[in-house]
Amino acid sequence: MAVKMVPTMSVVIVRDGKRVKPEIGKSFDFTADERDSILEAQPNALRKAAAGDEEGTADTSSAEQSQAKAKGGKKKATAAKSDAEAAADGDGGEPEDGEGGGAGAGTDDDL
Repeated sequence: MAVKMVPTMSVVIVRDGKRVKPEIGKSFDFTADERDSILEAQPNALRKAAAGDEEGTADTSSAEQSQAKAKGGKKKATAAKSDAEAAADGDGGEPEDGEGGGAGAGTDDDL
């Protein structure tokens, strides 16, 4: 039986052998066992879904996707902002001179 709950912090569940990370603040259908396990480990990790809560997905957030692109100097780090929020800052997501990128960026050559 599915139980609609809203994660208030990062949680990870395993379904069909894959890790699933419900989006924080969005309603998600947990199984009763998943809910009980999460609440046992961290009592404040979930709250009951309210009528106005959006339906969430198990995909990574746009901020997480943006940060993943920032690794290896491919994109300027955006301090946990989504691409849309970073674009609103007006820098186009490009690293400043002397930051990130360059030969060997994202490799372990400097170790």
